[in-house]
Amino acid sequence: MSSQEHTNRIKAAFALLLPSCVVVSNLFFFTPITIYAGNISEFSISLPEVLKCFAIPVLVLMGVFMGIGLLLRRKYFSLLVSFLLALGLLMWVQSSYFVLQHGPMGITDINWSKYVWQSMLNTAMWIVVLSVALFLHRQIVKAAIVVSCSLLAVQFTYLCILTIQEPKLWTKKEEVYKGISPPPELMQFSSTKNVIQVVLDELQSTVFKEFMNENQERYTNDFEGFTFFEEATGAFPTTLMSVPALLSGETYKNHVPIQDFMRSICSANTLPNVLYDHGFKVDMAVPYHWCYNGKWSVFYYIPVPYGLSQEEYDQANADSLLRFSVFRLSPHFLKTVIYKYGVGIPMINLTKGDRQHWEAARHFAHEEFLQDLIDNMQTTRDGPAYKFIHLTTTHWPSVLDENCKYAGHVLPWTWDNIKVQTRCGIEHFLRFLEKLKRLGIYDSSLIVVQADHGYWKIPRSEMEITLKNADKDIPGYFGRDPEYFAEMVCAALPLMAIKPPHSKGPLRVSSVPAALTDIPATVCSLLGIKHDFSGKAVFELKDNEKRKRVFRYYDTLNRSKDKFFRRMDEFHIEGSPFDKASWKFITSYRNPEELSYEVRKLDFGTKEAFHFLNYGWGPDEKDPREGYPFNWAIGESAGLLLSLPKNKETVLTAVLQSFPFDTMQEIKIFVDGEQVGRWELFHPWRFCRKSVAIPSDEKRPDVSHIEFQFSKQRMSMKGERPISVRFKSITIE
Repeated sequence: MSSQEHTNRIKAAFALLLPSCVVVSNLFFFTPITIYAGNISEFSISLPEVLKCFAIPVLVLMGVFMGIGLLLRRKYFSLLVSFLLALGLLMWVQSSYFVLQHGPMGITDINWSKYVWQSMLNTAMWIVVLSVALFLHRQIVKAAIVVSCSLLAVQFTYLCILTIQEPKLWTKKEEVYKGISPPPELMQFSSTKNVIQVVLDELQSTVFKEFMNENQERYTNDFEGFTFFEEATGAFPTTLMSVPALLSGETYKNHVPIQDFMRSICSANTLPNVLYDHGFKVDMAVPYHWCYNGKWSVFYYIPVPYGLSQEEYDQANADSLLRFSVFRLSPHFLKTVIYKYGVGIPMINLTKGDRQHWEAARHFAHEEFLQDLIDNMQTTRDGPAYKFIHLTTTHWPSVLDENCKYAGHVLPWTWDNIKVQTRCGIEHFLRFLEKLKRLGIYDSSLIVVQADHGYWKIPRSEMEITLKNADKDIPGYFGRDPEYFAEMVCAALPLMAIKPPHSKGPLRVSSVPAALTDIPATVCSLLGIKHDFSGKAVFELKDNEKRKRVFRYYDTLNRSKDKFFRRMDEFHIEGSPFDKASWKFITSYRNPEELSYEVRKLDFGTKEAFHFLNYGWGPDEKDPREGYPFNWAIGESAGLLLSLPKNKETVLTAVLQSFPFDTMQEIKIFVDGEQVGRWELFHPWRFCRKSVAIPSDEKRPDVSHIEFQFSKQRMSMKGERPISVRFKSITIE
């Protein structure tokens, strides 16, 4: 073999090796690290342990690529190299520049209709790039080494920056995350004195009441000695802030960084800490690590999946991260399939299909843990015992069919599917109560079964609950969309039922003005323990008692790196939560890092505009043909937060267009509750420029509420939202 032939073979080998490295490193290295860095707290094993699990798949896939290259004829070799290089380039672009905001992991369904034009553009990009790569493969193969090295260099540089920004990226996880079997003490209950607090995540009181009314005899007997507080209210709409509130009675005001608040609350005056100080063995089984710095005897992070060996558990978590990577790297037209069925590259044969989708795996892990607890419960715990058990079997996503079996994929999170899953979750919990009775400790135990909040942002909530005075306004709060308010009420209605020790008789229903923040005070009162919790003992409340209950609502969750919520609205509920007249708007707690609301021009659909949007707006979108960004106004009204001059007249000019209606769209404009103008839109799908003069007002607040009220709405093509007017920009002069 001549030296020239030898050189050519080496070049050919590198021409195949480096594009293969780009593809494999994006799949198994760069993308998993990027996802892990943004969600460190969501993963139970350390990054080095994850990457160790990828070693064999990396070698296998590289071997496959190199083997195919060696077996191909020379005229097809350049096709393979060009295809791999294009695929690696597309994966990098997809992961870096086509990452859409699908919302926080593990909360609710993805609204795919938001991304129609992005999907079309993304699909076109993949088709064009791959077509060009295959058509010009002879020219592209000559640049394969240089392009591959450049891509790898760019990604390694970004990785170095990421490591500097996230110093915890490569550190080892605490033992609390380890996927081991539950400690024996967790299965052991006291034979004489138990406090058992079970959180069935997101279970709404109205859904529980519906089941109770359908099967009155069964529920009244199985929940013997319990009192169901049908009008109990929560403190927040999601788990993150609700758990500290229900354990301590204290509520967050967006005044300090979220993580600082969590640490300070969990290490201070909480129910577990007080009971620990009074001689209770405190055993906690939870799906999070927030209260790990409190006082406890056993702290068990329920592993997902459940019931695996340590090696299998590490592989399963690596498998889940790899599935997230496949989702992120895939073109949009494949994401719906991957999301629904949990498609990925299996790292481990978990035998059960329900474990191949992360959120389905979380549901079944908690189901399996509860069954394990039922099967192995004993009355051998020394001294009084307190059990805090937080289960997500009634939480999103919907993965069960009518027979309480895995449906094979994630189902839409609708009220019908919610009720199927919730019914199964309650049936399983009733088996836990039956086991307590068989062990002879049910009667003597103080048992709390509750949710942390009601169901959050479920479409058609207005049809699910019956509200009084739904057409009334809440003074000072400018959102008048009935669906928005109904979703807020649902989130404020967690299940709350309590059985005092030695309580007899069928399940009772109480309408006293109870709240989740009353639970610590109630438990201490029933046990005769002195306390300084802020709540009240619920069994001392009267039906018609005048009482103020605090509920703080946010319709946008914080992201993992956010220190504060963008906005949090405080309401006082003085009466029935089902009566809109009982709701009093108090104030809004803004992100203290984003206090300025001064702007000359507001371009909708942009990251900068998000800060000014108050309520009634759809997601950021772009016109598929012309590319300009915009936001739809959703429902009957939409609000903005803007700082306006106080000592001179201001002109507000909007560029907007109406959804097509048979008659004109009328828009009323309010500033801090006072109407300042009215617009009429006659030309649907044609942008109009409309202005309104806002008089000077020396008493105007520093941040004004600008509200637009719309005379017409129509459901969107897929029927998931009522849209009114498309806003392109607003100018303040």
